[in-house]
Amino acid sequence: MDDTGYCVSKIVKQLIQHDFNLEWIFLYNNQYSDSELAELADCLLAHPDVVTHVYLDINHLTDETGVKLAQYVAASSTIQLLNLSNNQFGLETYLALAAALRVNSSLRELHLSNNQPVDRTRIEAAFVDVLRLNPDCPAESVWNLFSSSYSDLDFRRLKHAADALGHPTLQMILNHDLEKNEIKPVKRVL
Repeated sequence: MDDTGYCVSKIVKQLIQHDFNLEWIFLYNNQYSDSELAELADCLLAHPDVVTHVYLDINHLTDETGVKLAQYVAASSTIQLLNLSNNQFGLETYLALAAALRVNSSLRELHLSNNQPVDRTRIEAAFVDVLRLNPDCPAESVWNLFSSSYSDLDFRRLKHAADALGHPTLQMILNHDLEKNEIKPVKRVL
């Protein structure tokens, strides 16, 4: 078995055993593909509360892995940092991560810069919704969604936009959930 296979297999084994000595996963700058990390992504999803930091930047991962990692973020109460920069993630991964952050209150750092070109307006709207709908989102979060410069962080800018919009009403939340499930809200006639 090559070093790559050994390293990933070792991490998978530690996750399955709930080895709490495994707090950080460093698999960055290895040019891994979705198929090489499929078992790891599945294992993170099956054992979401073992690690606190995941570095998978500078690989060849696509939305196939990105959506699984978003599901992992939604299920985890321990993940604090997720670095997915410099991969091949697209709109599907960005939107899945935004949806995951609506229910996650532990993730403090999210790095997604230097991935596929995406509709920034749509992505920013999804992350503004996160900040409006998740009151437990850590106030000291660091989100680097587009820029590779750590000085150009997106969290503060999007937090300011969310604060300017105010908190959503219950009707807005219900309408958003209905639209997400492709059920049209019923308008009341008075």
